[in-house]
Amino acid sequence: MPDKTTKLLSTVLHIDDDELSRYVVARILRKAGFAMMTAKTGEEGLQLLADHSIDLIVLDVELPGMSVFDVCREIKANPKTAAIPVLHLSAHFTQGQDKAQGLDSGADAYLAQTVEPIELIATVKTLLRIRKAEESLRFLAEASKMLVHSLNYRKGRTGEPLKP
Repeated sequence: MPDKTTKLLSTVLHIDDDELSRYVVARILRKAGFAMMTAKTGEEGLQLLADHSIDLIVLDVELPGMSVFDVCREIKANPKTAAIPVLHLSAHFTQGQDKAQGLDSGADAYLAQTVEPIELIATVKTLLRIRKAEESLRFLAEASKMLVHSLNYRKGRTGEPLKP
């Protein structure tokens, strides 16, 4: 059941070639109040990402075709998708070196399967909170720049110091 901190409009894209894994993860996250989209390959996932508004990506580490690391790098290299959190999920690549490689390729978090539903949900919520905080900081930074520009312009027009 969704809690008050989860908005139904958060959309998660799960990219995994394993049908059972896609079903299980989608069911867990839907039950927690997330809208879900799924893809079987990295290429299919990137196409869905281009066509839809996605808030977070759960990315299986072992995909056919395009390497998961290339998928992640492509997501992070695109200015339109770079801020979307990516959670790597793997049943096979669970050693420290595997996790480090995933995180170095741009993943924001890495979980080993079989993961408890409560841990998956908590990690997704945490990544979404971080994204929201980053968006707020970007907005405040831009507003601050505009304010400084406006004050400098005003001061430049009159040549006098601004009065409080």
